[in-house]
Formats: sequence, structure tokens, C-alpha cells
Amino acid sequence: MKTLSKAPTLKVGAFYERGFSMFSYDKAYCYPKTNVLVNKFGIKNFDELSKTEEIITIEKIRELQISPVKGSFDIEHLKTIHKYIFQDIYEWAGKLRTVDIAKGNTLFALERHLESTADYIFTALKKENNLLDIKVTVDQYTDRLAFYSGEINMLHPFREGNGRSLREFLRCLANEAGYELNWSGFDRKAVYNAFVKSTLDHKPLKEEFKKQFLENERKWYVNRYPHACFLSSGTLEKCISINRAMGKKQNLGQIKNLGDIPIHKDVLWDIVNDFKEAALKYQRVNCKKIIKKIDLEL
Repeated sequence: MKTLSKAPTLKVGAFYERGFSMFSYDKAYCYPKTNVLVNKFGIKNFDELSKTEEIITIEKIRELQISPVKGSFDIEHLKTIHKYIFQDIYEWAGKLRTVDIAKGNTLFALERHLESTADYIFTALKKENNLLDIKVTVDQYTDRLAFYSGEINMLHPFREGNGRSLREFLRCLANEAGYELNWSGFDRKAVYNAFVKSTLDHKPLKEEFKKQFLENERKWYVNRYPHACFLSSGTLEKCISINRAMGKKQNLGQIKNLGDIPIHKDVLWDIVNDFKEAALKYQRVNCKKIIKKIDLEL
């Protein structure tokens, strides 16, 4: 079981599925003798409510992508996001659940410990400066982002809508560090399985995040320099580190002038070696021409 610092924290991996109360009928949230949540539309059919909820929340999330909820990346921030997404459907939108819930054989954080556990998780995140201090290095950043994703997911503070609220929260957290987290760009099954595994190991989730961030950067470079498609993932990571250390994306040709960044020479030669390998693999590709195209004057 993973921990935050030295204190143990409950964890779980369920991500896309609905959470259910531990009891046969959830009297606090559902209509009598049903598993249909009491809602503002008075809908008492589970499938109908699910469809209505999906239509409304998709639009709400689209609105948030244009105008995100501002906050301090704490439990109040997460509650505000949840309220925005679900306020037209449930009276309790944005409020912590008052029952214990589980998915399959996994029990989420107990209701009586929600506030203390949330305080512990978000205080730890704040101590890490919301991960801003490690945003330069993709590997480090995705590792901690995956770790906290699993921790907050295990918290599951709301009766319903935890996954959608968490995804928006994480999107904003990543965006704060200059990363684009596009959930529609993930393989749904792969990221679901990664969240499941994050119960004990957050590395698979880290790899999902890392893969997308690197692909985003690759697209930027290829759009500017088509032959950058020959860069290896390792070289690309180093380029990203330089970009982030400078605070903005730079031309690959400017890398050789960044004498104050210790790794710049390694990156430069990595780029050249990547192109040499490409030249050998694709006979029609001329290494010198490629290098010239991206303004690397050696």
C-alpha cells in the first residue's frame, strides 16, 4: 500500500464506473428501494438519469475547458469543480458524501475520515508547491502527478461524479505547470487499467501521462520542423527540459547557445545521433540536410 510521506493513505483505482453505497438501498441519496439518485428532474429510472446526466455534464465540462474554475488545488477547489458540473442535477453537488461507498471489492475512504484524509492529501500536495517545482522534468512531474491522481481518486469525496471532477481538477493542475492533459486523447481502457493498478503502483498511470505529454511536444516540434519526427523519446525529453527551464519553447537551433544549461551539449549530440540513425534506416534521408533544415549549424 502506497503512502504519502510516512502516513498511510487509502487508495483505489476505479475511474469510469459509478460508485455505490455499501448498503442495499442508499436512503440518504436514492429514491426508496432503488439505486437511482434523487435528482432535480425527478427521474426515477436509472438509465434515463444516466443519459440525462451525461448530456448535461459533457456540456459543463466543455465550458470548464474554456473557462476553468480557479482555486488553490485543495479540497475546496475540487468541491467547486464538482458543484459546477453537477449543480443542475443534484442538490448535494459540491458537498462531501455522508455515506461510505465502494466499487467491486474496493472500499473508498470512510465517510468519517473524509475531511482529515482530504486535509492530509492536499496539504502534502501544497508542500510540493502543487508540483510546480518539478515541472521542468517530464519524468519527475508525471510521477508525482500520477501519485496524487491515485490518492485523490481513493478519497472519492462525493456520492457520484468523482471521476469527472477529478479529471477536470488534474487537467487544471497539469495546465498550471504548462502541460496539456487531454482525456479524450487517452486509450480509455489503458488509462482505466492504470487507475486500477494505481491502488498499489502508480507507475502505469505515470507512463500514460508521460506518453501523452511527450506526444504533445513531438507534435509541436514536427509542426515547426517536420524532420523532428526522427527524435527519440529520450532526446525529446531533454528538449522539453530545456524549453521549460527557459520558460518557453525554443527553436532546436538555439539549443547550442544555452551554455548556462548543463545538459545542452548532450541534447545537441543526441539530436545529431537520432538523425544519423534515421539516415541509415531511411536511405533517402540525408542527415546533413535534415540538420540544416532545423538550423543546427555544427
